[in-house]
Formats: sequence, structure tokens, C-alpha cells
Amino acid sequence: MQPDLRGLRRRGAPPPSGLAGAVTAVSGGDVLVVWRLDRLGRSLRHSLEIVETLRDRGVILRSLTEAVDTSTATGNLVYGILGSIAEFERELIRERTVAGMHAARRGVHCGRRRALTPSQVELARLALTAPNASIAHVACQPRVGRATLYRELFAAGSREAGPLYDQAATTEALT
Repeated sequence: MQPDLRGLRRRGAPPPSGLAGAVTAVSGGDVLVVWRLDRLGRSLRHSLEIVETLRDRGVILRSLTEAVDTSTATGNLVYGILGSIAEFERELIRERTVAGMHAARRGVHCGRRRALTPSQVELARLALTAPNASIAHVACQPRVGRATLYRELFAAGSREAGPLYDQAATTEALT
């Protein structure tokens, strides 16, 4: 969306929607109300250009969340400060995202830690070799769910060890 919104409405064309429609619909003496200032534009520069366009046309901008009114000098000051803070916050989020992507490329694990340590997985694998051992019972020891234990066992490469449970024993228990 271009900040200079003149010429968006052509004869016979449907009225533009969203912000462009609102800006073209207002005229001198009108008040354009927005929910939040950061919803007004894609960047601080874009928002300021829209505000300047509205000011040149004699339109007042009011924000409901931040209680900013551009009809006063104080409102203009607060608008500029809040806009700067919002842009700063977006830049921080972008920088953190880029840093996380670089860390992922280097092999650094980001996110939640694994539920079981490798030694706990080995102990669970050994416990499952015992007669009458069940996944539910073995999962109770490290206080994890059955699905978590299955996931950790398969992630640790225990598929080669054979099935983790006996299908016949499971069928007998259910009947």
C-alpha cells in the first residue's frame, strides 16, 4: 500500500477496502479512529506518511488503545514516541528470529529440552527387557507419558531392538 493514497478511487471502480478505503473516504474535519497505532502502517515511516497525508487533508487521527489524538501537539508527540517504540520492538523480534535461524544452522538446539536424558532412555530400554514389563509401568519411573517414552526410545535408535511390546500379550490383556 502506498502512503500517497490520492488517485486510488477511479470513476466506476469499487471503493477500496481497509485502510486505503478509510483514508480515501475521510475528508477535512473528519476523525479517523484506529484500534492501535501499529495497525496503521507497515513501518514508522509509512505510518508517519499516512498521518501527514491525513493532516494535510484536515483529518484528525485517534487511537483507541493508546489514547492518542493528533489534533493536539501532545498527541503528535506521543504518536511519534509510540510509533518509534513499536518499530523498535518489531526490529528486536526480527533480530531475534534471524539469530535463532543462524543458531539452528550451526546445530545449536533451540527450544524445549528433551524429556529424558540418554541414560534414562537406556535404563528404560533395559527395564523393558524384563519379563512382564509394560510401557506404562516403565514410563511411570521417570514420570513421563507412554507416548513420550515411545518417542524417546525410537529417537534413540531402539527400532533395531525389535518390538517394544508383544502384540499377543496386549490382545490378551484387552480381552
